[in-house]
Order: sequence, then C-alpha cells, then structure tokens
Amino acid sequence: MNEFGRSVRKYRLQSDFPGTGQPLTQGQLGELIGQELGLDAGLSAAAVSDWERGKSTINVRERRTLISLLRVLHRYGGLNTPSEANELLESGDYRSLNDTEQSFVFTETAGQHPAESAQKPGPAPDKRRTPVLMMAALIILAMLGLARAAWVWGITDPGPKTAVWQANLSPFDRSQWNEVSAQWQVAKPWPSLRENNPASYFGKAESELITANLDEYPILHFRVATIDPNTGLTFQVREPETSTEKNVLVNLTIIGDYRVNIAAAMGWHGTHSFTLNIWVSGESRSAAFDLIRIEAK
Repeated sequence: MNEFGRSVRKYRLQSDFPGTGQPLTQGQLGELIGQELGLDAGLSAAAVSDWERGKSTINVRERRTLISLLRVLHRYGGLNTPSEANELLESGDYRSLNDTEQSFVFTETAGQHPAESAQKPGPAPDKRRTPVLMMAALIILAMLGLARAAWVWGITDPGPKTAVWQANLSPFDRSQWNEVSAQWQVAKPWPSLRENNPASYFGKAESELITANLDEYPILHFRVATIDPNTGLTFQVREPETSTEKNVLVNLTIIGDYRVNIAAAMGWHGTHSFTLNIWVSGESRSAAFDLIRIEAK
C-alpha cells in the first residue's frame, strides 16, 4: 500500500453512507464516482481496491476522476477541508486544487448527504434501469415538455410576481454576469449557459451583486428550458461581505420551473447583498433558461 492508497482508504473509512452508520464500501465509492463522471456504470470495487492497495493509481491526465473522488469523499463526510483534499492529492504527487476545483469539490457542507436535503433533486437517472422504468421516465419527460409548451403559449402562466431582481434574458444583458468559467451563448428563443473551463469539466457564471430584503423577496425562481444529457446544474448563493456561500440546489438534471426559498436555505432575514452562482457540470455541456429572478413569496 503506497501513500496515496493509504490516504484514499483513510478518507473512505471516515465517510458515512446515509442511513447505515457505516463508511462507504469500495463498491459504493466506485459507483458514486461513476455517477459524478456521468458514466453508464460506476467504477468497480476492484478499481478502488487497486488504488488503496497501491496496485494502480489514477493517471495524472484523469483529473476529472481525481476531482470526482474528492467530491464524493466530501459529500459523504470523509473529507472535510481543502487542506485534507490537498493532502490526499499530494500523497499521489498530484497538483493541489485550484480555486475553481476547490469551489466545486466543497459545494456542500461536510457530512451533508444529497438525500438529506429537501431542496435537492433526486439522483441522476440510472441508465441500467429496466425498459418499463425507462418508459416511465420518457412519459414524465414528455409531460414536462408539454408543460414547457404551455409556458410558451401562456396556457399555464404562473402569474405575475413582484421581483426585486431579474436577469435580462431577452434581449440578453451580458453585463449582469461575470462569466468565470462558463459562458453564456446568446441564441433564440433562450440563452444557454455552457461549461467553458479548459482546466476541468465544470464552470461557473456569477451574477452581479443583488441587494434584497429577503423577508419580502425570499424566492429564487428560474425556469430551465433545455438541458444537455449528463449535465448538472448547481445554484449557489454567496455573500461577499461575509464570505458566506451555500448551494441552495444541487445537481439539477431536468427541465422545469423551480422555486427555492433562499432566505430559509441561508438562514437569513432582512436585507442582504449577494451574488447568484450557476455551476454547469459536464465538459462543454449547457442548459438554457427563460427566467431567472429573485421574487416575493
């Protein structure tokens, strides 16, 4: 067992699989890494075992696999700080996390599992499901498509809401956004946000500073018009003054109309100034929006 293998095993055994009180098994860790990578099947338990025993390592060019490993270990409570993440990387002679990678890995608080958040969507679809379940998924997507059409034609207009801030999408106003590592593609009928990070497979666009009385305007309301396969969207709220940031919705994978109470998610009352960060995961993947705003309940 080499130093990298010992580190992987150490942080895996410090993890906690939801509802069991037990650490992730090698098979569970491999499966979750596969989901992060958008693979049809997870990595095998044998692959993780080989890492831990020093029989194999992750090629330095497979940076996506390394980042996915760190992200899973963090999400399941085994790895809690950037210094621990860099310690694991350094044990295998890999370079430390850059700022973008660190932000992506630590998008959830330590020990908080995806299934424990009421505001998080369910797990990404399992492509190995039976034909019956696949048919059910297609029916649901078709229904969502009909709902999308209804919004376009005004059949089920959700009605006016008082908004304190709204993204200008038609025509698109690029000055409202800092395209850090994701780029807006201005097209009709809706602009799309595309991952554009040459160093990794996830990118971020950050809104201008938004100031709102969250007692009056607590709701982040957005509509995803289209989304590429194997794409995940994470919405993050950041308050620059206090360096507070938190994901309010993680790994969204389907189109639809969404409302998130960011005041409740952040534990905020009164007036706050913050930015809205939209993360897109998946190399060169994109999603289109026809509404993004902060509004009254």
